[in-house]
Amino acid sequence: MNQGKTAEFWATVLSHADVLRAPLAVEPETTQWVEAVEQATGAVPVLDAAAKAVDETLSVEIEQVPVEGEAGSAIVLAISCGCNPEGIDAVLALVDAAPALPAGLSTVAFKPPVPRHAAEALGAVEIAGKPVALDALRFLPKPSTSQPGAYDIACFVPPSAVTDMDQGIPGALASQLVLGMGIGELKLMTRIASIGVAVTAEPPDGALTSWELNELLDRAAALH
Repeated sequence: MNQGKTAEFWATVLSHADVLRAPLAVEPETTQWVEAVEQATGAVPVLDAAAKAVDETLSVEIEQVPVEGEAGSAIVLAISCGCNPEGIDAVLALVDAAPALPAGLSTVAFKPPVPRHAAEALGAVEIAGKPVALDALRFLPKPSTSQPGAYDIACFVPPSAVTDMDQGIPGALASQLVLGMGIGELKLMTRIASIGVAVTAEPPDGALTSWELNELLDRAAALH
């Protein structure tokens, strides 16, 4: 990895730290907060370009998240490789090179799962302009015979989640989006060997939500 480009990336992050943290200083859901979020979001393309200068697989996302055990929140900068396994090492190296960041700003390798309580509160997401209930998508895992420690996943997608953006596999967009929300980017790349999609309003008994699947993967990892 180019050390100079890596240093430039983190210098760019630090130079935008005040803008990125601005939503923390105002009351959520107010006009001032919306404006601060828009300004912070506007800085993301600059950070994204700096990340791609390090490695073309890299990208950046930001999110304001509650601080566990505290009343406030923080801005988390997620370094992603867009679920491209070839970018895993680049993500890890870039995050490992992170300097000390100002209070309220942190970084993580890969897009993390959406917390289960947050998903339950959200209830549904809009996919290609259509509202889709998160718990309507179900998943059945089967240990992979081709990739030890990984799983082949059958995804059961309701007809309402089929879109014109599925690229030939009805329900593919929703299945990958909700699966990633539940298990996170790294597990999607390293713990899932294959994904099959079936469109049905009645998933089979025992099929799991994405968040239940995440818990299963964690339990399986703890046994090894």
